[in-house]
Amino acid sequence: MRAPSSPALLATEVREAARERGALLIMADFDGTLAPIANTPSEARLAPPARKVLARLATAPGVGLAVISGRDLPDIKTRMDLPDIIHAGCHGLVIEGPGMGFTHLQAAECRQILKGLATDLIEKLSGLRGVEVEPKEFGVAVHYRRAYPSDLAEVFFQVEEAREAHAPHLTTRPGKKVLELVPNVPWNKGECALWIRDRWARTQSLDPAVVYLGDDETDESAFQALRGKALTVRVGSGHRGSRAARWVTDVSAVHRFLAALAPPEGAEGEGREAPRATTGEPPRGPAVESA
Repeated sequence: MRAPSSPALLATEVREAARERGALLIMADFDGTLAPIANTPSEARLAPPARKVLARLATAPGVGLAVISGRDLPDIKTRMDLPDIIHAGCHGLVIEGPGMGFTHLQAAECRQILKGLATDLIEKLSGLRGVEVEPKEFGVAVHYRRAYPSDLAEVFFQVEEAREAHAPHLTTRPGKKVLELVPNVPWNKGECALWIRDRWARTQSLDPAVVYLGDDETDESAFQALRGKALTVRVGSGHRGSRAARWVTDVSAVHRFLAALAPPEGAEGEGREAPRATTGEPPRGPAVESA
């Protein structure tokens, strides 16, 4: 992949695309994209200046904002603290936003399995310093960022044993210093991003230019699904071999890009109507039943 994109030039390109289409939909991961990676999941925070920029974008006419995270839905909603945006939790298995809602019903059938599995893994891995088991509604994440290298083999063994014990219902999903056991269903951030794009376009009667930003391997499914349909941006050092069209260096570059896109403070929605554009192509329907 070429040199990193300048946040200012990237914002100019996106503004031009949004002007042509009459609307803009921004989708982004949270950890490592909107907020820096923290030592533990509970320590991750969205910087107040970044939240103010996102709030201006979320309330601008003709602009939609969605966060697609591996975190539980209540967790990501609390950390974003922006009621006007779309939130997708557990890699898109559950989605909530203005005029839309979605729960993957097949994944929901695995809740009890995952609840029991979380209890088992907490017990089996409790003696390993720096290993954290995070129960979620639609998954169990085992974080090993602070683990001793000598303990990693045991971590991987226990996760794989748990997967085999519950196959074919569960599968593993690797991330940055985390292994997650999740429902084995045909759904990922790519399917989620397409669903949000189509539902937002339908409810707003708009045909937006789309941007997707992410830093993790789990975002690669979105880069692939949105190829030719969106401007995709990989964040950070993992850009080599990425399916994203562009890359920026870090979370700070993401913040500068978003700040360049956002209307000035106090100008959100003042004296301007959202330009509207329609498309003759029918929206893509949801892959599974929605709530």
